[in-house]
Amino acid sequence: MRALLGTVLPLSIVFCVLLSAPASQAGQAALPMRSWDQILEADLFTGFERVIEQEAAERVYTYFLTDPAGTPVLSILVALSPAGTHLTEAGHASATRGLAPEVLARDFPDFGARARVEAPFFSPSGGLTGLVFTTSDLLFDVRVSVFEASSDVDRPALTALEAARIVEDAYLATFE
Repeated sequence: MRALLGTVLPLSIVFCVLLSAPASQAGQAALPMRSWDQILEADLFTGFERVIEQEAAERVYTYFLTDPAGTPVLSILVALSPAGTHLTEAGHASATRGLAPEVLARDFPDFGARARVEAPFFSPSGGLTGLVFTTSDLLFDVRVSVFEASSDVDRPALTALEAARIVEDAYLATFE
């Protein structure tokens, strides 16, 4: 994976799915790893390329959009792990306690069971935005980061929140 990430990390969508996902509080068993191949299908992000790799405890899905010369111009990093890994209920409650409504709406959007915006990063070569959320069924924490390279190439405008909605919608549709 290091070779792949060395070339597309800042411009890739990476889905890290830990093998040890807990059972849901509703009694559903955690999804087998192969189920994520169907949920995170090749055309989940229209026009993006997908690569799947298996590492020790992670299954990595990499999606990236390239310009005509093959240079990645838009990527999204999404790492899935057991709920509570990145965002606990107690930690979220503590972090949001006493915040003004406009700060809550900006930094802790109403998404999934709970969510937190990650600090954005901007440079001359591009910008990175991020969001971490717990799925509505409390099974997984999902970290989403969108990197957009500085480029004149037309590409979809996609935020971390929009990418997270695409992932969560595909995940929830599995149970309908």
